[in-house]
Amino acid sequence: ADPIQSSLRSTIDNLRHEIDDKIRDYDTKIEDLKEKEIEYVQRIDQQCVQIKCLTDEKSVLEEQFGIIKREKCDSESVMEDAAENLRAKLEDIQREKDAEMDRRKEKEKIDKEQTDEYQKQIE
Repeated sequence: ADPIQSSLRSTIDNLRHEIDDKIRDYDTKIEDLKEKEIEYVQRIDQQCVQIKCLTDEKSVLEEQFGIIKREKCDSESVMEDAAENLRAKLEDIQREKDAEMDRRKEKEKIDKEQTDEYQKQIE
């Protein structure tokens, strides 16, 4: 066994060990990366589910908001109608009151005329 050959063999063996160590390191890193990829994919899936849930919730809230807005408009319309009806009733009551006052004044005028006439007859 030639010392040069022996030295070359030793160097080759050392290189093989280094290469094997590096391959094991790379295999370990690849496995770690695969695990991380699985974790990221799972996180992305969870976030997609969360986004879908939030989107659905947003749609429900927008629909509820639309319903509330329509109900508000409807109730405002109903209140405006009720207010208009009350105004009309108040105007009717005021007209009746004015008419009653006019009748009373007319009756008082007639009563006064009759009283004056009766007074003249007595004198």
